[in-house]
Amino acid sequence: MGAAAITPHVSMPSVAAAVTPPRAALPARADEPTPASLGLLGREALGSHPVSEGNAAELLVETAEWLPRQLADLRAAPFGSTIMMHQYNWEPTGPGLEVAEILKTHARNGSHVIVSTDKHGSFGTDSEMWRSDKAAVQKMFDDLEAAGVQVLVNNPTEGRGLFGIERLSNPLKQHLDHRKFLVINNAIAYEGGMGLAGSASGKYDTWHDLMLRVEGPAAAQLGAEYVARATEMGAEFSPETLRTMWQTVDDPARAGAAEVRTVANHPGIRSDATDDFYAAANAATERLWVMTPYIGDEDVVKTLLEAKRRNPKMDVRVLVPGMDVKQNPLFAKLSQSYYAELIEGGVEVYGYERMMHAKAWLADDTFTIGSTNLSRGSLSHYMELSASVRDAGVAAKAVQMLEADFSPERRMSVDDVDGVGLQAIGFVRRLFNLWF
Repeated sequence: MGAAAITPHVSMPSVAAAVTPPRAALPARADEPTPASLGLLGREALGSHPVSEGNAAELLVETAEWLPRQLADLRAAPFGSTIMMHQYNWEPTGPGLEVAEILKTHARNGSHVIVSTDKHGSFGTDSEMWRSDKAAVQKMFDDLEAAGVQVLVNNPTEGRGLFGIERLSNPLKQHLDHRKFLVINNAIAYEGGMGLAGSASGKYDTWHDLMLRVEGPAAAQLGAEYVARATEMGAEFSPETLRTMWQTVDDPARAGAAEVRTVANHPGIRSDATDDFYAAANAATERLWVMTPYIGDEDVVKTLLEAKRRNPKMDVRVLVPGMDVKQNPLFAKLSQSYYAELIEGGVEVYGYERMMHAKAWLADDTFTIGSTNLSRGSLSHYMELSASVRDAGVAAKAVQMLEADFSPERRMSVDDVDGVGLQAIGFVRRLFNLWF
């Protein structure tokens, strides 16, 4: 994630327990839905989602498992489909161009295709990791529009701040939109941490990351999520598309036995993804295994330490990028300045030798996967999307993956993470209450 400024921290209390609100009744559908009725569907999505039953859920590990499956689903969708995708980081390299070509073919043959992205993520920032060829990105989106695809761009920046750093603006519509998800006919959906960029940019296909594929009611929830945000951004939907969406949200088809709850952060409205992490950490009794590329919030550290103090026998582990992995250097050092405190408090910290970009937590047998970093930006200020899954197959695969990830040679000691430089960074961080 390419975030912007580092900011003084204001503490947020942890959530004591998960709250699953009852679903409000949908308003009656009009015979001919209009853009006004779309707003009703949007407001339904802006409420907190309940747990949905009857889903098929599949955990996909890294690009090799995810991309071929997503491409196959896109190609298999019949012409005349509704395809909606938000991709925080979409670049005109291998996977990005391959997806763009499929979407253009759909749009030319009668499918309603609407895509959105974030200026910060796709058009790049001054950070080396997130720098992009802006002209090539613009051409890719222009070509999509020329083929009949609706293209929306979230613009979270408002010029330059201190030291030339791009500032994030405050209005609701202009929060950074860090989500990565695709919905096909409100029946199949993908969500997680993977962007659309290839090895030319050194991202994703070489990173350790996750996506979740779902069929069933959870896909309809994700479709409602997309409609809500797209409506804010000025998207246009035909009456027939609206009618179909209403039907799939109101009476979704069942596809399996997995329980899935969509949890999203929408600044100023809700913080379900954030609440899910704190509730999971506070409710776990046997294990709390966390994957995060960044730790950028004192409350996260306190919550992990409190989970271990509350139950010393509980297995609390964190997987992060290794100390020498190339990433945003400022965020890396701030994150690493927390590791000694975690290790001294009994939390096991493991460093992955490649960029570890997954954002997930396994609390006992419930696995949450998505775009939500354990940084204050993601937890409080950005639009994020995750899904909390209870499913034997997903849990078994998550455990198998993480047991391999938590190999003994990756476990870090205090000596590995407590050099003079990191001690100094930690001192400055505490002195000024810094977070990112």
